[in-house]
Amino acid sequence: MSVRTGYGLVGMALVGLLASGCTVNGPDAQPTPATTSEDAGPQRPRDLAFAGKQGADLCTLLTPEQQTQLNVSRPKPAAPDEYSSYPSCMWFGPPGEETGMDVSVYAVPMALKDFKDQKLGEGTPETTSSYVVAGGFPAEQAQSAGREAYGCSVAVDVAEGQTLWAGAATLVPGTVSNQQMCGQAKQVAEFAVATLQSQG
Repeated sequence: MSVRTGYGLVGMALVGLLASGCTVNGPDAQPTPATTSEDAGPQRPRDLAFAGKQGADLCTLLTPEQQTQLNVSRPKPAAPDEYSSYPSCMWFGPPGEETGMDVSVYAVPMALKDFKDQKLGEGTPETTSSYVVAGGFPAEQAQSAGREAYGCSVAVDVAEGQTLWAGAATLVPGTVSNQQMCGQAKQVAEFAVATLQSQG
C-alpha cells in the first residue's frame, strides 16, 4: 500500500512488573506498587501542540532543508477521508526516480496505545521496533505483514490523546529495502517532532 493511501502498523505489548519486599526480624516493608503497562515504557517528556492540526499545518513539519535531506518535495495537504481517516500531508519523491520514496505525516486524535490496539495489524518481526525520537518521545515502528514492500510507518506519542503517524513508501515496489523505508520513516518522524518542538 502506498503512502498515498495509508499504512498498517503493529502494536507492542507493554508488560507491567510487580515487586514486593519484606525484612527479616523487623516490620514488614510496604509493598512496591505494581507498574502499569503505561508506566513500563518510555514516557513522553512533555505534551506538544498537536491537537487539531490539519493538512496545511502538517505540511509545515518538514522544513525545506529537511525535505532536501529526505529527497522529497511538493507537499500536499489532505483532509480526512481524502486519503485516510486523518488529516495528513504528503511529500513526493523525484518523478522518474525508481529508488525514491514518498513520505507522509498524519495527525491521529488518539493515544498511541489506543492507536496500536484499535488500528494496527500484525507486523513483521524484522522491522518492528520501539524507540524514542527527537528528545525522548516514545515511538513504534512497523510494517504491515504481507505488504512490507509497500511502506513503513512510525507512530509517535506527542501529546495526551495525540499520535503523530509518519510513513515512507517506495515509488516502485522492490527497488528499496524494508530497512531503507523504515529508516526514512524514522527520519520523517524525527524531523516532524523536532519541528513541533521548535514551534512551541
